[in-house]
Amino acid sequence: GVDSAALLADQMRNCHKCGGWADVALSRVFYERALEVRPMEGVHGWRLKKPCFDDSLADMDHEPLMYHYITSETQMQLLHMLFTAKTSAAVSFVSQLAREERCATFHGSEQCSVSSSPADMPWDTTADKTCEQR
Repeated sequence: GVDSAALLADQMRNCHKCGGWADVALSRVFYERALEVRPMEGVHGWRLKKPCFDDSLADMDHEPLMYHYITSETQMQLLHMLFTAKTSAAVSFVSQLAREERCATFHGSEQCSVSSSPADMPWDTTADKTCEQR
């Protein structure tokens, strides 16, 4: 049977063991209950480098479902606009060169971060521009 109270208690017990990482705690519950765990396309459990982020938006077979390590309201707002807006935002304030670093496009809707601060972008802005999945 399904016992949501027991599931929550198990997750909270594991949360205390792992320092509050809810995803780790829940995966421990799955392991303890011998549940099957399979990869899910479109779920990105780490912060993607910009080229990988752009590739995930262009993947016609698996649309993005989740990006992990979104830590600020501005990152969430950019993602919200990217996935809900039907048209591009006014991006003329961003130079063509900066657009490559600060903007992303999904289904024709181009959205840009509000600043050049890495904290405002939902992708990894490190100097390494290769796209290698973990």
